[in-house]
Amino acid sequence: MRRVADFFDEHLNAVRPTAPRPRARWHVGHVGWQSSQEYPPPSRPLTFHLAAQGTGVHALNRLPDEATTSLAWTHDPEHPVPSSTGIEAIWYLLADYPDERGLADRPDVLTFRTEPLSEHLDFAGQPVLSAQVSFSAPSTHVFAKLQDVYPDGTTRPVSWGRAVLSERGGDTLTLTLDDNGYRLRKGHRLQLQIQSSDFPHSAVHPGTDGNPWFTTEAVRSTQSLVVGGAAGARLVLPAVTVAEVRDEGAW
Repeated sequence: MRRVADFFDEHLNAVRPTAPRPRARWHVGHVGWQSSQEYPPPSRPLTFHLAAQGTGVHALNRLPDEATTSLAWTHDPEHPVPSSTGIEAIWYLLADYPDERGLADRPDVLTFRTEPLSEHLDFAGQPVLSAQVSFSAPSTHVFAKLQDVYPDGTTRPVSWGRAVLSERGGDTLTLTLDDNGYRLRKGHRLQLQIQSSDFPHSAVHPGTDGNPWFTTEAVRSTQSLVVGGAAGARLVLPAVTVAEVRDEGAW
């Protein structure tokens, strides 16, 4: 509350602060409050390439595979991927912090995961997923989620993104995930999941060109994306360097 009071003192009561106030303040999960003269703060792009790895969980690698591979996932409107929290709980996520490890076992979810990190990885801003996506329906929904996989397998959500692809718009996907500041700690794994439903948080795509809010027709569809090679799917994180601080007087 002290900083809030100081802010109003400066702007309403013309009380000059004893030290220059930073233009931006932001929070990094597992670290604390940070400050900078701009937000997002200066960052460097850190690229992870999606890579095929047999069946089940695939890989997130710093270098792309030489060979290209097409990886597919299904979408069944009658059995959509369930949201991991209720409609209300999404507004107080940490009070009902979901463990999403079971989603990796579903055939309608593509999962990509790094090896355990050898050092902390900090990012702040908006991660971006780029991919060429094919789909059998006239259009499709694409949901992407970043997750933090703990050494014991606990899987926590970090950042979300969503997009609609259509025949008219083509198959090029540039999906900007939600703004976030987070530390993936040493020994943890970064995970990316891609799917075509997130119910009940989002309306279910019917697999046809019908309006998802009104149509009663539902058709299974297949989506796929290309990994490997020069045009393979990739995830770019805005990596930053943060200070090890905890500012308990932030609010």
